[in-house]
Amino acid sequence: MNSGSLRFRLLVAAAVSILAALALAAAGLAWLFERHVERWLDAELEIQLNQLVAGLRASSTGLIESGNAPADPRFSAPLSGLYWQVRIEPGGQVLRSRSLWDYELKLPSLEVDDRLHHSRLTGPGGSTLYVLQRRVRLPQGLGGGTAQAAVGLDAGELRAAVWRFAGALVPFLFLICVLLVAASWVQVGVGLRPLDAMRKALGDIRSGRRRRLGSGFPKEVQPLANEIDSLLDARDAQV
Repeated sequence: MNSGSLRFRLLVAAAVSILAALALAAAGLAWLFERHVERWLDAELEIQLNQLVAGLRASSTGLIESGNAPADPRFSAPLSGLYWQVRIEPGGQVLRSRSLWDYELKLPSLEVDDRLHHSRLTGPGGSTLYVLQRRVRLPQGLGGGTAQAAVGLDAGELRAAVWRFAGALVPFLFLICVLLVAASWVQVGVGLRPLDAMRKALGDIRSGRRRRLGSGFPKEVQPLANEIDSLLDARDAQV
């Protein structure tokens, strides 16, 4: 089967279409998986954020402290990839997890609307953090100001999860690609069978075993058979 073969061209076109479709499907599935992981991550971070805000209390010195910080041990391990921070206004007092060490997150300014906000910020060591934050108004017992609280996770963990999913997806997509190419081979063979039947019928006409192609071909091929029969009729008339 050479490059001038119709079968070859159809198979190449089918293979290219299949690869393009599977590549698009892989990208779409990876995107959907990432959105799913982000929704799950939002739920986990929101629990920790609510726990952090609810644990704010006034210390004996008049400052605000975190009396009920999230219990995840990664918050206590320096540069673990999971962090929290609270900034009190007015005054600018900053509370932060031990995992941040001496680093302070540059949180974007928010309105006091108690809504959750997403952002990607620079974290310790130049890492990128996936951050969930909100700004709440403090009760009068805590000074009546506002607290901007944030919980962040190293976005590299999110990317790693997506890549692991993509790595597990590739073998299945490869198997699907092989099956679809094999199905295309069969489909092309079935589709070209009427042309092979026409070739054999023309051989019979040349050898005198039949006079015309006649009918019985698919409707896409029958007009060609009719034209050949008309050409044969015109040749006989000329003779």
